[in-house]
Amino acid sequence: MVGKAGRPVSESDTRDRLITEARKLFVSFMVFPFLIPPSMLTMQNIEMDEAYLAELVEHNVNVLVRGLMIPKEENKPC
Repeated sequence: MVGKAGRPVSESDTRDRLITEARKLFVSFMVFPFLIPPSMLTMQNIEMDEAYLAELVEHNVNVLVRGLMIPKEENKPC
């Protein structure tokens, strides 16, 4: 596998990078709902209640599992 600048990248490096990116994504998923401006919540018709947060958690987990952790053989371009 070749990385940026044409340098070879090992599977271990790729896995470590994926884990680092997944952690950043996970943290942003957890923090953003509490940083969103109230006016944006109103524009999107979002009520920050327990039901919404539970739905958001389920969505975020699905994005991480289906979008980042798909086995290599299933993660083929369309």
